Amino acid sequence: MDHFEIEGNNGVKNRVSPTYDGGFINYGSPAAFTWEVVDQDVVLTFKDGDSRYQQTLKKCDGSTLILLHDNGTEYIYKAHENAQE
Repeated sequence: MDHFEIEGNNGVKNRVSPTYDGGFINYGSPAAFTWEVVDQDVVLTFKDGDSRYQQTLKKCDGSTLILLHDNGTEYIYKAHENAQE
């Protein structure tokens, strides 16, 4: 799973795994990004060392996030729901 945090025009994406107690464990390196409006699209620009890539926001609502990577790959995220006991 990926967890996004945004403050102003900056953000970070973390890989996380849910735990049995309802929390999350971060793993891997966080991916920092900035976002801006380009030609009426919201574009996230990720920079990892010398590597740089962009993803364009296609949909964002309370349950779904869709990002289109600059290589054509579409990432579809669904909101996490804790299992009810």
